[in-house]
Amino acid sequence: MAEVFAATGLVLAAGISAIASILVAKLRTENTTQHDANLERLARNGARLDGIANDLSEVKADVTYTKEAHDRHIEWHIKGRKPR
Repeated sequence: MAEVFAATGLVLAAGISAIASILVAKLRTENTTQHDANLERLARNGARLDGIANDLSEVKADVTYTKEAHDRHIEWHIKGRKPR
């Protein structure tokens, strides 16, 4: 009788180990897939941020020039000149 219980326990332990290894492999695959998707998303977001930074640098240059032109225009008015 003890041999039957031992054999049954051994078979159940092997079955539980097999199920656990299958679940771990599935979770590892899902985790790898999610990780790869996140890396791709991160790369796309990085490219977008680079584009935004370039656009902002262009706007900053335009705003700086506009402020200088506006200051010159105000100086022109202060000196008493009238617009055409």
